[in-house]
Amino acid sequence: MPLLLLLLLLTAGVSAQIDTTRAPFVAYWSAGDTYHFEVSKIKSTYVNEELTKSDTNTYRSTFEVMDSTAHNYLIKYTFGQSIQTPGPLDPAIASALDSFALDYILYTTDQNGAFEKLVNWEAFSAAMRQAFAAAERSVIGKGEVDTTLFRTLLAPVVEAYSSEAGIYNKVVNELQHFHTFYGASYGRGDTLRYEDSFGNMFGGDPFPVESELYVEELNWSDDFVVLRHFNRMTPEGAEVFRATLRQAYPDVAGEDGSAFDGMSLDIFDDNWYAFYYYPGIPYKIENDRWTTLTAADKVTVTHERLLVEWVD
Repeated sequence: MPLLLLLLLLTAGVSAQIDTTRAPFVAYWSAGDTYHFEVSKIKSTYVNEELTKSDTNTYRSTFEVMDSTAHNYLIKYTFGQSIQTPGPLDPAIASALDSFALDYILYTTDQNGAFEKLVNWEAFSAAMRQAFAAAERSVIGKGEVDTTLFRTLLAPVVEAYSSEAGIYNKVVNELQHFHTFYGASYGRGDTLRYEDSFGNMFGGDPFPVESELYVEELNWSDDFVVLRHFNRMTPEGAEVFRATLRQAYPDVAGEDGSAFDGMSLDIFDDNWYAFYYYPGIPYKIENDRWTTLTAADKVTVTHERLLVEWVD
């Protein structure tokens, strides 16, 4: 991953045993280690600066180390209640999800604690597809939309939410914030600027991003570090967005593809992380993402706020 590779530059020539000026960000976990968190996900939508929708989902979660080897860790991440699914659940969707066990997810990390892969993601994929299929039946059944157009518009979103990467980034997105910084070391005041990318929720090329990581606080006596992390999509990302729409929705784009020329997209992240780097757990995470979609005279801003706090 670009972020991890760049962060590893900070560790070159550094030995955690002899250098007391830096904090190593390496997992010190053992099988049976268990930590409990409170997670809140708040999503607000503004159209032309007017709040039009706001949803909040809060649950308790448990991070449990199931196995520890010389090469990786196996983690079971359990939800205190069913996870958030895209959009409000109507009875048809709730019924479609009843047969799926979505109260935990298994995944592995490397020996440092950096995320590797989801293990049981297929169950989540099947659940997401089932939920979207139920939503499609509900919407089409009302007879108020063009069926072909609706399915065309929905298809890339279904893929985004049902792939392994989509589940990791969208459905259980707090996990990416748990594991982003493992494998590097940090000194007070360190600042790193680099190029990165956002995954494209419509399935096209990733969006180019300018990122900055700053070490705001480092307390060696308490094994505690506070990191600030900013991401902003570059202006070139707007053209990637338009090209993706033309490819994903050719019937909407028109023969010359000009239907999306007036649209643009901007994404900005402001993240705050407080971690105990020994044994390697988050104390508190605050993640704010603003996504701004401009189309003609309509500006839609979506604010997604993720709050994670260690409770015991």
